[in-house]
Amino acid sequence: MESRVTMRENKVMEMVKYIRSKEGEDIVIKDVMFVTAINILSNTSLSIDIVDFGGNGIGAGIKDSVRKVAMLCAKPQLADLYPILGRLDLHDWYKKVMYIMECEFKTIWEDILQSKRNGSRDLLNLKDFMDILIDRGFTDQQIYPVMEELFAAGIESLSFTTEWFVSELLKNQKVFEKARDEITREIGSNVVKESDLRHLPPGPKPWPVIGNLFQLRKNAHVHLAKMALIHGPLMSLRLGHRTVIVGSSSVAACEILKTHDHALSGRDVSILLRNKKPTIHNMNLVFTSECDDGWRVLRNIYGSELFSSKALESRAKMRETKVMEMVEYLASKEGEDIVIKDVAFATAINIIGNTTLSTDLVDFEGNGIGASIMESVRKLTKLAAKPQLVDMFPIFGQWDLQGWYKEIMHIVEQDLGSIWKDSLEKKQSAEYIFSGPKDFTDILIDKGFTNQQINPLMQVLDLPLNTILQLWLSGDLFTLWQLGLWQFLLGSVYED
Repeated sequence: MESRVTMRENKVMEMVKYIRSKEGEDIVIKDVMFVTAINILSNTSLSIDIVDFGGNGIGAGIKDSVRKVAMLCAKPQLADLYPILGRLDLHDWYKKVMYIMECEFKTIWEDILQSKRNGSRDLLNLKDFMDILIDRGFTDQQIYPVMEELFAAGIESLSFTTEWFVSELLKNQKVFEKARDEITREIGSNVVKESDLRHLPPGPKPWPVIGNLFQLRKNAHVHLAKMALIHGPLMSLRLGHRTVIVGSSSVAACEILKTHDHALSGRDVSILLRNKKPTIHNMNLVFTSECDDGWRVLRNIYGSELFSSKALESRAKMRETKVMEMVEYLASKEGEDIVIKDVAFATAINIIGNTTLSTDLVDFEGNGIGASIMESVRKLTKLAAKPQLVDMFPIFGQWDLQGWYKEIMHIVEQDLGSIWKDSLEKKQSAEYIFSGPKDFTDILIDKGFTNQQINPLMQVLDLPLNTILQLWLSGDLFTLWQLGLWQFLLGSVYED
């Protein structure tokens, strides 16, 4: 994108000069925009303009061709409604599409492709997209469909959108004057360049190298709230070499967590984990920033064996039993003080413990093989939220300067690993006999998870252990724990 900035700016300036030359005359703005967009695309892919603003050039008919394809794509097909007719082109739809693609589109770049293959390329200039395809060994039959897709997709909609925008601007004089005043104030008599366009929300001016680190200081949430009053509910900060976007209002939070949740749901994996454990993405859901094959395999297992309707229904009785045990414990403590969050935590962890290992891990008094798990999860939550110097300055990525990685590994391998290690070894032994419905660990073992599939975050324990760890550290326990406490407090305050 950066290598072709000058070309795009030149094409936009050509459009501005053309519009200026037509002062006092009527012009069709969508046609002018179409020519600009198609020439930007053709210079990117072919290194030439294929049409001028007068409608002349080797691509003179491309606009009509694109419009025809768009209309044909929107036309309902009888064969799509009745697949039995799939081999019959009853509406001549396929015939019309192929004619446009092979006779109208193909002629535009056929000669250009042959001249490039014959060696008439300027090797001193930047390679265009067709040059790159040729260098990678693509055949003519592979290049033509790629070119057709590039030129057929999106150009027409862009020109219509621009026409709609300009017409709405002209109809609303107040908005037009406001836009003109803003352009005059921000740009003046200068020429607009792509580098002038702000792609990030506003924010405080960063210092060289360190960015806005010193502006946050100790109570970061307080300083962020103060900054939001100045820069707005969505602002950008620089933390070392990292750019951070901060949402500080309910509207911004809704946009991030609800409207655009799919685009913004990726996990930020610390550079320390990536560097010290380069295979951290293999067979892991929590500490992964890529949706690779291992991630898909484990996600499918989770979906079918843990969260499917059949799996949830099969364990409904167990969950009801655990909730009733909690209710009976609360009833037995009538008149006494209890810590409701600890009771809710014990219930949640035993539900997961029975789902994964068929055993209770802790009782309501805090005793059992999982007695320390609440404190371990709390420590990990704090460590996960702790900013890492290496993430802000990747040059330090090989060193655990804050001891963060060492603390994480100690909790994961020593504190948490010892909780269920014996149970897993028992299940993997030859003497183990199922005494009831299979739990999640049994299913993983049956599916052939081996020592070669060890999660790198758990150096000496095999995959089923790491999978269970992910379930317990995924936030569900803390979420349920805090939600239960919050609901109890609300009930105490509002007795009605």
